[in-house]
Amino acid sequence: MVHTRDEMVDALDEEVLSEMACSFFGARCSIDDEVELFEARAADLELAGQRVTSLLALLNEAFIEPHHAQRFWAAINVPESFVALASGQRVSHYHAVPWALTLCRRYVKFLERLYASLVLAVERYRSGTDYQRTDGMGRSRLVGWDGYQKWAEELNARIDAVNANQSPSAVLGFARGLDMSGAEKARVVGAAINGYSDAIDDNLNLHHVDGSAAGLGPVQPLPSPDVVRSVIRSEGRVICAAERRRVMALLDRLSRLAEVS
Repeated sequence: MVHTRDEMVDALDEEVLSEMACSFFGARCSIDDEVELFEARAADLELAGQRVTSLLALLNEAFIEPHHAQRFWAAINVPESFVALASGQRVSHYHAVPWALTLCRRYVKFLERLYASLVLAVERYRSGTDYQRTDGMGRSRLVGWDGYQKWAEELNARIDAVNANQSPSAVLGFARGLDMSGAEKARVVGAAINGYSDAIDDNLNLHHVDGSAAGLGPVQPLPSPDVVRSVIRSEGRVICAAERRRVMALLDRLSRLAEVS
């Protein structure tokens, strides 16, 4: 079969346009899929953040009076901005109370364990945590704040690359140049690309993701339980001596809640 030159040119134009469309939309579909996954994984940070704030609120409550809590956090150099995260948050009272021979020792051990749980919750919020899947597919990992921010940086870099390498205005202009009949129609109706490329790119370019809006935002690690143990014991003894009845009521209430949970 003999093909005319025009037929061969049309076939080539069609093939090039098809390849451009696959490349242009394929890259954007891939980014869109990842953006959707990125936004869905923000729920990991939301759950981890709730664990931090509920434990923080319980620890503040366990200090009986606000000024006791303020003195403790100041003694271990934790900023007020972190302590304020618990303001207005729901308190999780389902935390086991340890056994001890004396009330004060029991109270101090409770404070130590509660603080250690909070330190772990903050670390998991920052770094993520492994968990056992319920579908029999082994273990998986919840994303943490640090990993989420790194993911956002990498994803935004790929978005910039796609926008720069395959800008909508450039692809449309090149495609119009190949499609002679389409270019002639665009000329007749005045649908020019030149002079409108910025507006086209603003509307059709991929947009950056924002990882900073997820969860609690950036949270600094807390001092380790070993470092603050002496402060907890000192503060716990002072509080127990001054607020013995209220300490006893707190521990008894938490013990009852732990029994039914």
